[in-house]
Parts: sequence; structure tokens; C-alpha cells
Amino acid sequence: MINSTNSSASLEGKVHVTWEVPSNATIGTYVVNVTSKSTSKTPADVQSFSVPGFAVNVTTRNLAGDLVPYVTMEVYEGNKSAGILTGGSDGIVHLLLEIGNYNSKAYFHNNPVGTLPINVTGPAALNLVCNLTNLRVFAATKNGEGIPNVVIYAPDNAVYTTNVSGIVVVHSLWPAYKSYNLSAWSYNVEYNSTAIPHSLLLNGLVVPWFNTTIICPNLKLAVNVTDAESRPIGGASVVAQEITAGLSYQNKTGVNGTTAFDIPFGQYEVTAYDANGIQLNQTNVQMFYESGSVWLMRNVTNATINCLLYGLNVSIKVVDYFGQPLSKMNVTLQREGLSRQSMLTQPNGMATFNGITGGSMEAAVYFGGNTLPYETTYFTATKSMVIEMKLNQYVMVANAFVDVRTLTMVIIIVLALLVVLTVEVFRRRRAKPETGS
Repeated sequence: MINSTNSSASLEGKVHVTWEVPSNATIGTYVVNVTSKSTSKTPADVQSFSVPGFAVNVTTRNLAGDLVPYVTMEVYEGNKSAGILTGGSDGIVHLLLEIGNYNSKAYFHNNPVGTLPINVTGPAALNLVCNLTNLRVFAATKNGEGIPNVVIYAPDNAVYTTNVSGIVVVHSLWPAYKSYNLSAWSYNVEYNSTAIPHSLLLNGLVVPWFNTTIICPNLKLAVNVTDAESRPIGGASVVAQEITAGLSYQNKTGVNGTTAFDIPFGQYEVTAYDANGIQLNQTNVQMFYESGSVWLMRNVTNATINCLLYGLNVSIKVVDYFGQPLSKMNVTLQREGLSRQSMLTQPNGMATFNGITGGSMEAAVYFGGNTLPYETTYFTATKSMVIEMKLNQYVMVANAFVDVRTLTMVIIIVLALLVVLTVEVFRRRRAKPETGS
């Protein structure tokens, strides 16, 4: 109830009451209700009236043109406050004002950010440019590469993650604040803390955008590449790729099998490749460690990649049907993804391919001048090994190749002749007459 007054009716039954609508009355509909203390009247004496006003919607934007939500506006008519309203998430302050001239002040997080004169002649849509600046933060390496997925702790306890370009934007900051603090984190490790000490002014002037860069420190990564016998592998390509950010760096090992990287802080997948680009092995390295309840950065991280498939010796032994070694046979060996190597077998039937990288292999034996292999086998080389390939169709007889089928036929014929000859000799011996004395 806004006002209540007691009054007696005149002889004519009229009630005279005067109520002055205050200048700060809220725009809207009001209800006047006349009741009697002694009698009840049906229907009741009720009358409504309105304090008129128009919808004035003010869109609040910052200096960069972005919408600013939850701006508070205080409107003044003369020196008197006509109301205080706060906008919504859409950046619009919905005012209801009578015809007239007003002044207004805007506040964001309790900081004054602008003023707006308002002349009301009817419904209106106005714009208020707030004195607020966007802060663009660039998380980068020393070489200027953007780092994605960096967690940035910004003013007002806001938390952001850099995009694929290494950038986050903190919208609508008060440029005249004394200083702003930023910190950059990866893998729960704070690697940079940056203060902007003199507010977000450029040469003392307010700007729509204020840019700052946070640099990720470089750390040392030493990599040692060895074969299955722990011998150094020189000339190997080593690729270090940051797991979260995707940054990639490549070096070659020296004759001692080692190489070193000076790369940004992070967690890396380190992979070794041979001279043909075949992946030998890989390992993950963390350039940070836990000390109590705190994660810290390592100044130097050491990693060893043991390449068990590198430098293998694979021998192909070619034998005949009876397992006799066959010399001067053309043998080829091809690793998946590489060109074919060729070699002739030695007197022991062996063709040895040295210093190869293991994996899926195809070995083939060519007989005579044929362009198609006589025998092909497939295997996986995970260590040095000997693979026997038997030519089941041939037999070496007196340094000559004889087809097994031909040899078998000859043997059958010879055996048949021997049987016939034996039977004939036996028959003749029995048929020979005995001579008298």
C-alpha cells in the first residue's frame, strides 16, 4: 500500500480526497479502492490509473564494439535519481521513462564506465559505448609460434584456454585499473606470470584493444639413440612433438648417437627414424616433475630411444629338395615401403643382408634367368635371423640342377631295370643244365 486516507462522505454521498503523485513514482498502473468501515458495498468502488512511461532500451557495448552484459545504469531527472537498473546477459538495459530529458551514468563491476544523455519523446533504442577495453593475450614460444591449449588465469578469477593460434581474449576490462596480473599454465605447472603494471592504456590513451604476449620458456632436451646392442646410431632423424600444443622440432644424431633440443616447456613424443624415414622407436618425455605437492620444470631432460629393429642382419638360406645348400642363386629382400635389395647366395647357400631395419619383409628366389620368382616368403624381422627357403622342385646332382620329377622318373626306371635284370639273371641260372662227371 502506497497511501491511505480517511474521509467522510458529503450529504450527496461524495468522497473528496486529494493525493499528489510523487515525482519519483514508479511508472505503471495504480489502483484506488474506496471502502466503508460500517457497510459493505457490492460491487466495490475501484478505479485504476496509470503513471505513463515509454520503453527506452539501451544497448551497452565496449570500445571494441562487443556487447557488455550486466551494466548498471542510474538515471537522473535533474539532480534526482529516477531509478537504477541492471542489464541482462544480452547487454540491454530496459528503462521505462516519461517524456523529458534525463542524464545517466553507467557502472560495470562498480566502476564508472560512461554517461548517456536521454531525451524521451517516445519509445527508443539507444547505444551506450562503455569505457571498457578488450585484452588480447598471445601465448607464444620465443620464436613467435602460438601455443594452443595454454590455460590463462586472467583478472576477476576468469580462466581461459588459448585457441589453435595461441590467443585468448578477455573482454571488457576497465582500462584505468592500476595493474592486471596474468599467469600461464600447462600440465598443472605455472610457467609464466606476467603483470601489466600501468593499466590498459597505450601511450596514456584508452584503446579498444590492448595486446600482450606471454612467452613460454625454452628448456633442454637431450636424446640418445641406440640399436639393439646399445650401440649409438648416427645420422638418425629425431622428431620431438609437443603432445598438447602440436609444436614439432627435428634434429639429426651425430656419430655418437646423440642430439639436443632447445624447445618450449611441455610434454613431448620423441620419435627416431632411420635414413630411409622408417620409424625405429619412440618414447614420451615430461619436461617437468613433482616436488612434494608442487610441479616444477626440469632445466634439462634426458631421454634414450633404444631401437631394437635397427641394424639387423637377415640371412636367406636357399636349399634343394634334400636340404643341400644352393650357391649363386639370385635372392631379393624387400622391406615394406623400401626398394628391393638383391644378392647371390654363397657356397653355403646363404645371402646375408646386413644393417637393415626390421619389420615386414618379403624374400624371393629367382631360378635361372626367370623374371618371376620361383619361391617367395613373407616374415617379420624383429631380430637378426636366418630364413630357409627350400626349392622343393630341384635337386643338385653333380653341380647340376635336376628336376625332382625327372630324377624320380629316372630312379624308377633304373630300379625297374635292376629288377628285370635281377630276375633274368636268376632265371638263367636256374635254367642252366648240370654237366656229368
